[in-house]
Amino acid sequence: DSAATIIANAANVVPSARQLAWERAEQMAFIHFGVNTFDGREWGTGTEDPNIFTPTGLNTDQWASSLKDNGFKGAVLTAKHHDGFLLFPSKASTFGVASDRAWQGGNGDVVRNFADSMHRAGLKVGIYLSPADLHENQPGGKFANGSPARAVTIPSDPAEVVNGITFHLNSDDYNTYYENTLYELMSRYGGIDELWLDGANPTGRNQPYNFSDWIRIVRGLQPNAAIENDGGPDIRWVGNENGYARQMISYHPLWLPE
Repeated sequence: DSAATIIANAANVVPSARQLAWERAEQMAFIHFGVNTFDGREWGTGTEDPNIFTPTGLNTDQWASSLKDNGFKGAVLTAKHHDGFLLFPSKASTFGVASDRAWQGGNGDVVRNFADSMHRAGLKVGIYLSPADLHENQPGGKFANGSPARAVTIPSDPAEVVNGITFHLNSDDYNTYYENTLYELMSRYGGIDELWLDGANPTGRNQPYNFSDWIRIVRGLQPNAAIENDGGPDIRWVGNENGYARQMISYHPLWLPE
């Protein structure tokens, strides 16, 4: 291409509305909360007794207030980390707060508390839903169980359908499970501004992830949510756990030093 064409093309490389809103947030917090909060592990194992999750004095309004007072525009909460423990009640799994009789008698919903508090404070709501799942990786679980892909409708339970929106997909057992939990999160808690899809897989087993279908679900239910993944589509992992990206170097094809 000519220099003029390169310049014209470069001038049209602009962020989408979702990306621009994400960039303008500037400062978001990340809240990692789950069963491993109570057993001293960095990551849970997926074999925990749900009853170990016993937060006392949980006050998500205080979370929101502290975040806002310190300049944060929102936060991302681990609705499910790699251990598979769900911080919200789900019809797709018993490994989560719905089976936790030690905290609110199995009626707790951390995601509900979090989302409501953030919305009241005018802050952005982010959700982290790990594709990996050490609980479903246990014997008899859905993760990498070799099941064939088949035609499914998400949500699987017609009672969960919101605004008549359903998705007809081709999914194996684990993708079907994940897609149901994703639908629940994207349809129950009001506006969602950001979704994180972590690429880690501590199981050591090969489980296909239907990212394109997951993105379709998010776009259908939360069209303004920016999706984070190793390859986008909206935002990408920075590439390390330190939070520092590579140095950016600006270059103009027609610029020459004097």
